Amino acid sequence: MGHELAHLLFARFDMVCDFCREDKSYAYTNVQRSVGKTRYGIALEEFLCDYIAIDVTSKVTKNDKSVVKKHLVDCTNGRVNTQDLEITERILSIFSRVPLEDDYYDALASDEEGIFQKNLLLYEAVHGYDMSSLISDYDEVMGEHAWMHLNQYLDRYMYFTGTKEAEEYFEKAQMELNLFTLRCPDL
Repeated sequence: MGHELAHLLFARFDMVCDFCREDKSYAYTNVQRSVGKTRYGIALEEFLCDYIAIDVTSKVTKNDKSVVKKHLVDCTNGRVNTQDLEITERILSIFSRVPLEDDYYDALASDEEGIFQKNLLLYEAVHGYDMSSLISDYDEVMGEHAWMHLNQYLDRYMYFTGTKEAEEYFEKAQMELNLFTLRCPDL
């Protein structure tokens, strides 16, 4: 239930969609994007919903996150798996300026340089008004349409779950994240 409620965080309630000039995409949800008839970011949204559901469940039940993760992995017949959770945390850590344990979805912080989002990806996914800036910044570092390609790798990985193709797409996503981390270590 927590996973499905998390989808509401990403729902668009406005008539004006966030447009990204770099990849010509519009916001379908705050995470998913549409380019013509193609939609990407489906897997990322699913992974983020799992992440949020785990976080909320651990807080409500006063259990450690690892206990909730283990329970979900053991009880969901493969729908939630360790590999998905690990790549989600890896993606979130790339866009985080505070430890992931703090779990800030829309929180801001400040330092001597000014105000910033504690986790840029979660902040934009929850607020939904400027994911295009994150996409533009990512594409500036990684090349044209890189955010779309990363998400398409994740989408295909999820679609082909349990096959050799899924592992190939997972490796492509991992390589993309490795390269981004090397090029932009201090996001």
